[in-house]
Amino acid sequence: MTNPIASYSEFPYEVDLSSYEQPELYESWIKEKSSMKRREISTLFHWDAKDGKTEDHSEGFNKYLLKIFKLELAGGWSISEKIDPFRLLPLEIQQWYAGLYYYNQTLLRDSYSDDERFPDLEYADFIREIFEDESQKSDWETAIPQCNESETQYAAEFLLWVLEDDGGFDTQEEYKEHCDQWKDIEPALFRAKLTDLMKENSLFDTEYTVNWNPGYEKDEASFFTEIDFEFIQDFLHSDYNKWP
Repeated sequence: MTNPIASYSEFPYEVDLSSYEQPELYESWIKEKSSMKRREISTLFHWDAKDGKTEDHSEGFNKYLLKIFKLELAGGWSISEKIDPFRLLPLEIQQWYAGLYYYNQTLLRDSYSDDERFPDLEYADFIREIFEDESQKSDWETAIPQCNESETQYAAEFLLWVLEDDGGFDTQEEYKEHCDQWKDIEPALFRAKLTDLMKENSLFDTEYTVNWNPGYEKDEASFFTEIDFEFIQDFLHSDYNKWP
């Protein structure tokens, strides 16, 4: 990700690249300028500041430089070298992506590869679409655990859905109490409560062996034996990021 503040020896002040929504593009424009051209821009800036057309300080210089860039961009300037389109995303989107839980980024790559528009669709455009869709954006912000066993992964993601489903509560206090019961429960009770909830919803027969893992050869009892309940509870205590 581009550092939002850049220094150039020819310029009198540091450049705030984040003043433009695509900082990588802005930075590329500056870098393509020769040292002589950058000195020329500085000289013209000092003359305009002396004449009172702009103010001789960091903010004034950044406004002055950004105006020149936008004029050249409108005139048809484009980058002359191949740059990763992801780095041309607005800084806000780059920072949002960088802040996602590490496994969520892996799953996003998988989801992108499965998209019917792949490989014609750029990954950067795929991420922008998710960022601009509040529902998808919120879903991907929820940390998802990475499990080695399919049974544990399924149980963990089911519990995340239970924790995020606040539609059945009249007040935020009731919803918080519901979540706190999962957060503070003893390991043995945690195992029993999650097992009972999954059995009540017949998830093994209606979801896991139908949509999640068709062709699963073990029975329901073995399925629950394979779930690493300790791993799920440790994840809730250490990495889960949507507690109310």
